[in-house]
Amino acid sequence: MSVLTQGTQLFVLAKGAVSEIECITSFTPGSNPADQIEDTCLSEKFDRTYKRGLRTPGQATATLNADPKNASHIMLYNLSISDDEEDQALTFAIGWSDGDSVPTAAASGATGAVDGLALPNDRTWFVFKGYVADFPFDFAANTVVSTSASIQRSGSAVWIPKAQAGS
Repeated sequence: MSVLTQGTQLFVLAKGAVSEIECITSFTPGSNPADQIEDTCLSEKFDRTYKRGLRTPGQATATLNADPKNASHIMLYNLSISDDEEDQALTFAIGWSDGDSVPTAAASGATGAVDGLALPNDRTWFVFKGYVADFPFDFAANTVVSTSASIQRSGSAVWIPKAQAGS
């Protein structure tokens, strides 16, 4: 069964607090493809052969209508220009539209926590670590100011399906 996109929310764990990045208009989590390691023998005359290597996390993109009155937009911009070491390893969580609970910061060593977040099981989650790489403004005619903020992923992501009733 498919899941609608309307109702999707983006959250970030920064400096020990969870905040929603309000009013995103689209989100693409980016890819995490495995690198190719060539292991072709010199005796091979026609085709190369490969082994699977380490994965290289790509960039996620969060598009939003940039609003200078929205504190979450200012926070995301400030994270994009921060040189603070703790702003380089943020936790991002996409809450799917199949629920409406919000994540909270997990206590240190809490069981079931994912990258520092306590995630309610009544919603599907996609969680990854990264840093805000860019927050470019787009000023075009006859529209509102927007941005496609880039988030450089670091490491693998976790997809956590919503718990089924009775489980």
